[in-house]
Amino acid sequence: MKKTVLIIAEHMMVGEFLTTFLQEQFQGFTIFRSISMNEARELLHSVSFDLVLADVVEFDISVLSIIKEISLKSPKTRCLVLGAEANPSWIDRAMRAGAHGFLTKTCARDEILKAVQALIQGRSHLSPDVIQSLSDHIANGRKGFPHSVLSPRELEIFVQIGQGNSLKKISTELKLSPSTVGVHKHNINKKTGIKSTAKIAHYCIKHGLLSSAA
Repeated sequence: MKKTVLIIAEHMMVGEFLTTFLQEQFQGFTIFRSISMNEARELLHSVSFDLVLADVVEFDISVLSIIKEISLKSPKTRCLVLGAEANPSWIDRAMRAGAHGFLTKTCARDEILKAVQALIQGRSHLSPDVIQSLSDHIANGRKGFPHSVLSPRELEIFVQIGQGNSLKKISTELKLSPSTVGVHKHNINKKTGIKSTAKIAHYCIKHGLLSSAA
């Protein structure tokens, strides 16, 4: 089975494990590795991949951005996310961005094997703990996330507001004009219904957005 795979893993040991494991299980795989999202983008511009496996240390906005880029520029490329935890908020964002599978790092090797097989066969795959997390979320009456309707840029600003950053500081860090940041904040308030900085911070903490922010 001839497939070209990109493994994005910041930690060398994780990258080496995934590379060795996939080479043992799939002898026809040609595997590339990158240690950052920027390095991965360079490879994605020059190589056509069948599968991208992203090991996520901290689920920040750049992860969502690269998943979205892959889904738009290379629709046939399948994307599998290996996250630190089964946070329903980030699972939701990743799948909306275009991921085809989501596992947590506590899953067994067989689960990784099942996920890879499913994705290269054109199917999707969620590990049991991810499914349980989403089921619990829905069972508790929370069918959607207010922040799920935000664009990647709006989510980035939303999280920065939750961190207590002023609009002036956000505009400087993101290299945007204060008026542009103000427009984004207005849209954020309108879309989520969350208007005060304190409530945004509380929401971000509750949904694990601050601990996962870059």
